[in-house]
Amino acid sequence: MKAIVPFLEINKMNINNIQFQVIEFRSAEYRQAVYLRYKILRQPLGLHFTKEQLEEENGYIHITGEFEGKIIAYLYLIPIPENRYCMRQVAVQEDFQGLGIGRKLVEFSELIIKERHAAEMFMHARLTAIPFYEKLGYVKSGELFSAVGLPHFEMRKYFTEKE
Repeated sequence: MKAIVPFLEINKMNINNIQFQVIEFRSAEYRQAVYLRYKILRQPLGLHFTKEQLEEENGYIHITGEFEGKIIAYLYLIPIPENRYCMRQVAVQEDFQGLGIGRKLVEFSELIIKERHAAEMFMHARLTAIPFYEKLGYVKSGELFSAVGLPHFEMRKYFTEKE
């Protein structure tokens, strides 16, 4: 008789097999990532992407986490003047959440921008994500505000040449 291993246990055993990479805008991986973002971030709020919104992403740094040929995690970075970057659209497929993949995705994105001598990374974090980002060294900045109908705080992390 075969033992049935719960799906999440399988993912925990294979967590090191996730490949993080920078992908090209409009690539097959990008299209998979757009669908992941829609399912995780947009659909629950009744929102859709417009063609114009997606076209604005040309020139951004698109980062994915891939497991067994499937995009399971994504974020993009917007280069801002003065060596700053804005992190947006952080998403991890539901059945892979809580396994440390989001943390590894953010850490990978930080390595990418440190190579580019980044001074700062910031994002607009939903209230539910504040503890996640605080554990990664981000701090709240400014006042609570609403975006896409949800409360957010801006969060920041500064980088130095010593890091």
